[in-house]
Amino acid sequence: MPTSNPNREYNPIFCHKRKNIPITHRAMPRLTPQHILLVVIGIVMTSGIVFTSCARMGQPDGGWYDQLPPKVLGAIPADGATHVNGKRIVINFDEYIKLENPQQNVIISPAQHEQPNIRVQGKRIVIDLSDSLLPNTTYTIDFSDAIRDLTEGNPLGNYAYTFSTGDVIDSMQISGHVVDAYTLDPVSGILVGAITTTTEADDADSLYVLQRVGRTDTHGHFNIRGIAPGNYRVIALADADGDFKFSQTTEKVGFNDSIYTPSFGRTTRQDTLWHDSLHIRDIQRIQYTRFQPDNIVLRAFTATPDTRALLKVIRSSAERFDVYFSAPDTQLPVVKGLNFDSQDAFVVESSPHNDTITYWLRDSLHIKQDTLNLTLSYRATDTLGIMQPRTDTIDVVSRIGFAQRMKGQARQRKKQETTEDPNVLKVQYNIQTIMSPDNVIPIVSPTPLAHIDTAAIHLYAQKDSTWVKVDKRLIDKGNRNYELRALWQHNTSYSLEIDSAAFTDIYGRSNVAYKTGISIPDESEYGSLIVTIEEWKDKNVIAQLLTQQGGVVKEVAVKDGIAAFFYLRTGGYYLRAFTDDNANGEWDTGDFSKRRQPELMCYYPRPIACRANWDIRERWNPLSLPANKQRAKELRTTDKKEDKRSTASRNQERARKLGITEIPMKVLEKE
Repeated sequence: MPTSNPNREYNPIFCHKRKNIPITHRAMPRLTPQHILLVVIGIVMTSGIVFTSCARMGQPDGGWYDQLPPKVLGAIPADGATHVNGKRIVINFDEYIKLENPQQNVIISPAQHEQPNIRVQGKRIVIDLSDSLLPNTTYTIDFSDAIRDLTEGNPLGNYAYTFSTGDVIDSMQISGHVVDAYTLDPVSGILVGAITTTTEADDADSLYVLQRVGRTDTHGHFNIRGIAPGNYRVIALADADGDFKFSQTTEKVGFNDSIYTPSFGRTTRQDTLWHDSLHIRDIQRIQYTRFQPDNIVLRAFTATPDTRALLKVIRSSAERFDVYFSAPDTQLPVVKGLNFDSQDAFVVESSPHNDTITYWLRDSLHIKQDTLNLTLSYRATDTLGIMQPRTDTIDVVSRIGFAQRMKGQARQRKKQETTEDPNVLKVQYNIQTIMSPDNVIPIVSPTPLAHIDTAAIHLYAQKDSTWVKVDKRLIDKGNRNYELRALWQHNTSYSLEIDSAAFTDIYGRSNVAYKTGISIPDESEYGSLIVTIEEWKDKNVIAQLLTQQGGVVKEVAVKDGIAAFFYLRTGGYYLRAFTDDNANGEWDTGDFSKRRQPELMCYYPRPIACRANWDIRERWNPLSLPANKQRAKELRTTDKKEDKRSTASRNQERARKLGITEIPMKVLEKE
């Protein structure tokens, strides 16, 4: 037998299995195109079998969606353990999980000033606490609905883990809801703290630091766990800086003057088990421990800033610049020009609280200046919170320089990109062609007006076949807003005609002629709504009718407990009312530092259907329902359904497609 050459190269894949002879020593059959084709077909068929098998395993034709949340199997230390001195906690689950935004959603009480390390490892959550543990203290880790299964995201709602460093577990709870004080929408993600108190006249500083805390869910519900027997105040706080106290006036806060003493007792509730969204499987009576109070409602608000400072000065166009302050003031600032004459140089417009002021430049020479150098004298709060005079030197720079503006206008004229006359004043007439008799015609000028020729504004009413001139009034509402008013008659057509040059602005530009028709329908096409609000008969109250989008349709002052709305078109409306405590005609927020609540806003809990030629009468007690149950669902902007419901609806849709009337029990219950 010849000795094999060690230098010869072998291909171990193509070597003969019984004889270690190189394949180069054996005759190979010649590969024809037919052979290659057969090999390719074989590979494709084999791949198809493999992929078909895999597809069957994955059930591409659909399967039941997992709509069950994860289940806790146990924890180390055990939930409810005492004499715990370690800082690591491990919680085990029956399936792979995820934890949504733990730094935001997981709350540890007592409040932790150093953020713990919270992470998911497969089917478990590992928590490493950073703060030192207090002796003889009950700790609660509230996950709310942050724990979800990995596949469908079903939340394990309202789960909390508790342990104690002493020999007692404090098990009291306080719960309720937080709503926005103006909209009554639920406020989600806001901290709610229970603060120990001894008397109703506690030191004000004791109300600032949150001790045991919870966080509201998407429905605005909170539950503060691990509370010891005692007396507590409850405060909601959007803790922007993470110091667990009200330290910034811009932080949203909700509070009341009540003192709560937690208690508990055994009671019974009814649980309804559903086959699907229409069919009940069973109704069970379940004994449970009820912790009280469980119906606290806090109205959260953001106070009007009381620290006044200059925010910015912006020259948004060549003709004007805007000055922005962080808080209102009763006095307007004083402007003195350094590189221009500021004497009678401006037309000044201000917001109702003087926190935004607009300066319109009168002189065309000032408009052409790219930079206006000026001093601005105003009042601002110092480090002690006292309002003091202050003067700043400011360069107000136009966003687009004069030369660049001229080049742009020249390019437009050359390319004929615009046919607009620069000397035309574009007055806005916000007119509805079909109006109710209590409507007005809003007119808005883009720039301040220097002259209004009321004789050039004509209003005619059609009487039989002739047009008769009608008296009208033009009311200046301030800041370039005007209202045209008249005694409108039912079942009458009107013609509004405005001559050219009726309005002339401070730059010499005038309007073009305008004409439109207006129709006032017959009285029978309108309905009315009369609401009796006897509970607030001795208060200043303003009532408003809203659209489903929340827009105000009509607003009236309540007189002798009656809110009367006339000339309503057929449709659905929503009603709200608020106490106007300072009689300024608008809703005002509260002030936590002064213990002043926001003005009380209440919503009628259901829509009101109005019909033509009908008078609707309603009686309403605004305080008959808690604030979290007042606002109709159709109006809520932040109401969110739970994720498990969306998963359940997917299973119901699948059942309909399969012709199944009942979802299998194994889908609805954990094994």
